[in-house]
Amino acid sequence: MGLESDSVLVVLIDNYVGAVLLDEDENETCVVRAVEHDERKETKYYEVTCVRAEQGVSGSWAVPPSSFVTSSDVAEDILMLGYALMDMAAPGGPVLLYGVGDMVSAHSAREAAL
Repeated sequence: MGLESDSVLVVLIDNYVGAVLLDEDENETCVVRAVEHDERKETKYYEVTCVRAEQGVSGSWAVPPSSFVTSSDVAEDILMLGYALMDMAAPGGPVLLYGVGDMVSAHSAREAAL
C-alpha cells in the first residue's frame, strides 16, 4: 500500500513528524523523524521514530549534526527511539495511544513554563 492510499498514515505524518517530545521517564527530548507501520505477531501498529535532540543557543530543539551518518540526513540507528502511536489491531478499529501525544504536550508545557 502506497503512502497516498493510507489516509491514516498521511494524517499521522502531518501531525507528528517534526514534533518535539519530552520522555519524562527517560529525561530525553526527541524530535519525531518518521511515522512507520510495524507488525509483531498479531499486533499491528504505527510508531513514531525519534532521535534525541539538543537545545541550541536560540532555545530551539534540534537533532545535533553528530547524530547523522556522515554526509546524510539519516540518523545513526543506535540513536533512534521508537514509541507506539496507534494500535491498528484494536477491536472496533484503530486506536490512537496517548503516550506520544502526552509527551508532545509535556514538551510544550515545559517550554511554556520557561
